[in-house]
Amino acid sequence: MSTKNNPELNRLALNSKRMATLTLLLMGLLVLFELLSWLFPDLALSHLGFTFSASMIDGLNVDVTQMPLWQQIACMSLATLPLLVLLGAALNMYRLFNLYAKQQYFSSEAANRLRLVGRAIFYWVIVRVLSVPILSVMMTVHLPAGQRVVTVSLTSTDMIGLFLAACFGIIARILAQASIEHNENQSFI
Repeated sequence: MSTKNNPELNRLALNSKRMATLTLLLMGLLVLFELLSWLFPDLALSHLGFTFSASMIDGLNVDVTQMPLWQQIACMSLATLPLLVLLGAALNMYRLFNLYAKQQYFSSEAANRLRLVGRAIFYWVIVRVLSVPILSVMMTVHLPAGQRVVTVSLTSTDMIGLFLAACFGIIARILAQASIEHNENQSFI
């Protein structure tokens, strides 16, 4: 069925293209905000909680400007790592929405992209949970003994991320099965 003949499918294809672009734009902004919070720690964005490390910087009461350059770079890299993993999910979501824009709703590639989104979200949670204690040590390593901190964190965001990763994985399996059945049905037509 052509999108020219069906306004609903045309709108769905257009919205899919928009979502593909919006997904990458939002992820790019998150990475940018994270980097800016380290490069310009006095920016209001870092203190509004827009970044992964903003709450740690405020919670640990560290002055990023007092850190040696190597420490700032190490902390910035470590704080950005979870977002780069999440960017993998966004790239697969981008590709998935582009498949939907081409009306490839029941393709095996769409199922695979959705599976990869779920997997990347799972890895994002793992990297995020593991990076918190390393980042807290890295941020406080320059402080005198007794003031250094190791922070361990498992937040509701992490639990929701794991739940969403599992949901995407299950839906991807369902979509893969639907793709097989769709292809079988197409062969009879």
